Amino acid sequence: MELLVLLFSFLIQISLAEDGLESISTVARAPDKFKVHFMEANSTYVFKPLKRGFFEKHLNTYCYSGEPKTLGRLLESIELVLEIDGDDYTQYEGTTPQEVEEHYNDHRSLFSFNLFSQKRSRLSLSPFTQQCIGIETVQPYKVYLLQEKVDYVRLMLLLGGITIFLFSGVLSTNVIVYYITGTIIGICSFFLLLIWLITATFLFNH
Repeated sequence: MELLVLLFSFLIQISLAEDGLESISTVARAPDKFKVHFMEANSTYVFKPLKRGFFEKHLNTYCYSGEPKTLGRLLESIELVLEIDGDDYTQYEGTTPQEVEEHYNDHRSLFSFNLFSQKRSRLSLSPFTQQCIGIETVQPYKVYLLQEKVDYVRLMLLLGGITIFLFSGVLSTNVIVYYITGTIIGICSFFLLLIWLITATFLFNH
């Protein structure tokens, strides 16, 4: 009888100790400010903020893990689409969630100032490597990860490249091809030089 009482009291002490540990871990747990979501192909994530305000911004990171390289995925394309009203948001790109968080911390530094930060609602991702996109905003939005098994634009570029390669012998002796190629190179060189002069003048004046 005494043995049963001792065993019962021992079990009660163990349960109380576990409850105490659980309460301690619950109290010590910090709020998750950097949420990471690994998305699958053709999936959707809807973000709805609980509070809206300048100091209520949180970083949500969306990652695509990538797939093994196979011949069947040669023409596959992955695109991340952001559906949001307005442009009150900031994007951070990286290969891992940690890299996205580092860019986020660098951007929040007092010595960081980026006037021409990129904001793209459609981002083309590599089907074979992991990529992450961080979005910081207080606005509600939706994120779509779209997958196309056969990207017809890539298919047309591939067929065009094969065609040019097969007929390269005939094209290399055609005078019209020489004139067209020279004209295109001259026009592109002119615009590149013009952009360089405008950029250099703008930086020199400021």
